[in-house]
Amino acid sequence: MTDKDRADLTYYVVLQVEPVRHGVDLVDVSLSPGSVVRAGHSVLASVLVENFGDRDEEDVKVTVSIPALGVSATEYVDVDKDEREDVAELMLPIPAAAAAGQYEVQVMVRYDDLRETMTKKFILQVIADDYLSRENFPTDDQLVLAVGPEMQSVAAGQMATYGIALTNAGSRSKAYVLQVATGDWATAKLSDTLVVLEPGMSKVVYADVTAAMTAVAGEHTASLTISSGDNVLETVGLKANVQAAAPAPAGSDVSLRNGLEIALIVLVVLLVVIGLIIGFSRLRKDDGEEQKTYY
Repeated sequence: MTDKDRADLTYYVVLQVEPVRHGVDLVDVSLSPGSVVRAGHSVLASVLVENFGDRDEEDVKVTVSIPALGVSATEYVDVDKDEREDVAELMLPIPAAAAAGQYEVQVMVRYDDLRETMTKKFILQVIADDYLSRENFPTDDQLVLAVGPEMQSVAAGQMATYGIALTNAGSRSKAYVLQVATGDWATAKLSDTLVVLEPGMSKVVYADVTAAMTAVAGEHTASLTISSGDNVLETVGLKANVQAAAPAPAGSDVSLRNGLEIALIVLVVLLVVIGLIIGFSRLRKDDGEEQKTYY
């Protein structure tokens, strides 16, 4: 207080300010190589979070995502009170077939045992890649499969052999993992469980299915699964008609061998036809691209 006849009268009041128990803030978000990226490339996001609360925060969940493209990356960090923590680079792969345009990038931080959430949004500009566009980028998982024969008769205690021909009709080298599952009625063994094929290449894998001596007579199925990475590409049933064990007649081994040889010849012919079809298709595409460039 003050007046013209006296000196100022000042009274100080002390206020005790306490911080919130739990408080986390997004200080900064940076994208590398920037806010513009080409389809088929990746974006690295770095997030800086600050704990302005009164408690240390454990297992703070930081998630960066592009919902429209279905991609996301997550990291967990601990942030002490009055400290900042730089979250490791979070990689977001941009699909090669992504359409050009602007996409919303969401950065979400969850803390206080994931009960509290804060979110910030940014815009990412995606430009199309001419080589990796929808029209020029064929599906990688183009697998052509042939199995012969799918149905065989086998005596209890005997073995049936199936030929599985795989052809990579895609544009990139692919690795295929093969697995066979049987019940108690049989055991199975593959000549190869991992096959790596260059574009247009083929390979025949053999599955030996041995019926158990205790197998019940009748039709049974072994499940053949072919996958690439985390994707299951094909599931095929290898069927066997189990017959009661009986003495093998003379010449039965020769007949079985002849039958397998005929089946393999058919598979080889089929692979040649598939290879010709793929070759002519690519040749026709190349001719069309050259003619378009000329005009």
